[in-house]
Amino acid sequence: MDIKGILLTDAIRMTGVLASVKLLYICQNSSLDNVYILVFNYRKVWKGVLVKEYKSKWSSKLFWTLCAFCAGFFIFKLCAKFTHSLLISSIAAVAVIGWLIYKTYVTDNISIILTEDKKFLIKRFNNIIKSLDIDNYFWSEYSKYSNTKDADDQDIYYINKETGEQDSIDCTNFSGDDYEELLTALGAKNQNQEPVKVATTKK
Repeated sequence: MDIKGILLTDAIRMTGVLASVKLLYICQNSSLDNVYILVFNYRKVWKGVLVKEYKSKWSSKLFWTLCAFCAGFFIFKLCAKFTHSLLISSIAAVAVIGWLIYKTYVTDNISIILTEDKKFLIKRFNNIIKSLDIDNYFWSEYSKYSNTKDADDQDIYYINKETGEQDSIDCTNFSGDDYEELLTALGAKNQNQEPVKVATTKK
């Protein structure tokens, strides 16, 4: 039985009759990627598929929350100095704090799952929001447009091998050790060697 069959069989076994019928109906003509997303969203997954799940750390979230309020206070003082308006300064400060809090607890609040069949899954609030085939991409901690990065940056860049299109994932909420381990697992780093700089395939 292939991975798709195993996932569906286990999900059906662990869900009720109505959920099983709905799952089978949706997945009948779905791709493996969609099956992954559906099964994970049902919170029923064959444990043997997982290699490791990297989760956002609460310590990182608390740190960025503190940074948000510090940034808001700075913006408030700066606006008050130039506008002399309490209302405008307050609105600006709240906007900055709100945006940074949203980024920390929503946009960057993700988990990354690696599977045995080389799938890269991004999960947010127990829902799989993206599924990628690891072998179809070049992976790096550097953008293809730059050979350098700030010491505190924790981004993962991936480039489609066929199209050369680049995208990135912000891993700010991950621990430094998990970030480095994830890069190594993706082949973006070789142990005891310099980081691998990605290259795109030219057509």
